[in-house]
Amino acid sequence: MSEGNKALVRRFVEDFQAGGCIETGEELLAHNFRNHTPAPRERSDRDGVMQIFTLLHAILPDLRVEIHDMIADGDRVVTRKTFLGKHPASRRRSAAGRMIAIDVMDIVCVRNGQIVEHWNSVDRLAVMRQLGLSGIAWLVADQIAARIRRSWRG
Repeated sequence: MSEGNKALVRRFVEDFQAGGCIETGEELLAHNFRNHTPAPRERSDRDGVMQIFTLLHAILPDLRVEIHDMIADGDRVVTRKTFLGKHPASRRRSAAGRMIAIDVMDIVCVRNGQIVEHWNSVDRLAVMRQLGLSGIAWLVADQIAARIRRSWRG
């Protein structure tokens, strides 16, 4: 069971998170999926994950993911990984042209061939610094991201 769950999570990371294949995300995230550690103002459901990665691919079009460790025990899979991508030079921010690295540790719960729960740890301050955001600039960026998310909801 653990090896099968690791293969499922690896496919989720490679095809959906890194590859941007929405169909894989829809297939592998359960309809009743719950993210226990969403970022501020992020939805904790399946649609929230889909929105996060749509936004992440828009910000880092060459996004890739390096898996450093993956450990499984029963229905839980723990992954230590790094999301990497070059911030487009066409963007008018201090991060333009820089390589962005986001270190993440995830724990997911897999049941019946789908991811049903998620917990993670991300150093958000390090991400803000790499994007050239701090203090007031981060609050403004957060407000803009919230508006984008609301427009996706319709």
